[in-house]
Amino acid sequence: MNGGEVKFVPTHAENDHQLDPDEVIRAMGPRTFALILNNPNNPTGAVYPRSTVETILEECAYRGIQVYADEVYDHLIFDDDDFASVLNCSMDLDNIMCISSFSKTYSMAGLRVGWVIASQAAIKSLRRYHMFTTSVANTPSQFAGVAALTGDQQCVQDMVSIYKERRDKVVELIDQTPYMTGYKPGGAFFAFPGLPPHVDGSDLALRMLKETGVCMVPGDAFGEASTNAVRISFSTTCEKLEEAFDRVIPWMAKQQF
Repeated sequence: MNGGEVKFVPTHAENDHQLDPDEVIRAMGPRTFALILNNPNNPTGAVYPRSTVETILEECAYRGIQVYADEVYDHLIFDDDDFASVLNCSMDLDNIMCISSFSKTYSMAGLRVGWVIASQAAIKSLRRYHMFTTSVANTPSQFAGVAALTGDQQCVQDMVSIYKERRDKVVELIDQTPYMTGYKPGGAFFAFPGLPPHVDGSDLALRMLKETGVCMVPGDAFGEASTNAVRISFSTTCEKLEEAFDRVIPWMAKQQF
């Protein structure tokens, strides 16, 4: 919108799609204005540890770089890890905006309501922009959000338990699939298995859809470094995941890569 130039820092399935903070720091330059940190991550489902988040935040604070932290999957954590929110890893909000939403935790995606936690100065600027673009969230959505936040949270815990079962199932199924490099996502509801280096994930996903009826999102939708990957969503039942892979596994075995 303002002519910014985007620089991506890739991750890889063989490293569990963990972000290397040193690579992030090396990607910074004198013209770097802001860093977007998506944790837990979409499309990989990786959950970054406190050491990674703190190292990145310290460097950004030193350089005066803004940090926009997308934490909409912060409640979808599967392995009892201590989630390292930027709010708990920084001394102040001077250069930090923490962005979240009702969409994932409370399955309210259609209502399009979220929030930002930031410094007073940043909120003041955001309000000016928000006023002339969105105006205000509709009243029923606001009441729904209040009900979600103040209500019994057992439904969230139950949902996370179900997603964990699905995560374990999809990890098992990917491990059985020829030519896919799997790992264990720590959060969200995605897996992002790698394919052989020369394989075009977009071509593979299109042929898979036509020939098996199973849809996976090609990796190039998430950057040039991910062309040999596909995103799998496990926001469906284990039975449907098994049905999908009953088609995908023999189909992948027939491919000539």
